[in-house]
Amino acid sequence: MDKKLLKKDMYIDLVNNYLGELIEEVVTQYYEDKIDVDEEYIDILEFVTEKLMKNNSGSLNDFKKIIVKLSSKPSLARVIISYLVSKYFEERNGLSLEFE
Repeated sequence: MDKKLLKKDMYIDLVNNYLGELIEEVVTQYYEDKIDVDEEYIDILEFVTEKLMKNNSGSLNDFKKIIVKLSSKPSLARVIISYLVSKYFEERNGLSLEFE
């Protein structure tokens, strides 16, 4: 397996372990009629992970510290995950809130 893919999988696993339940809750609560969590969970998880990784220039261990800290603050985590899931939904459907 490619080292880059393996590393990405490690980041995805961290997000899944610490925030996976919350991601499912947010999708079920707000997007139940629009997103099939069983079919799209992996895509959503990858999207959320990529967005969370975007601002992480540190190591996997640094990223884990951030994810653990975020998961220890459920209200903040819910807001961030809700935002990221909404962005996933917009991108998936080609929606944009920008005005022409």
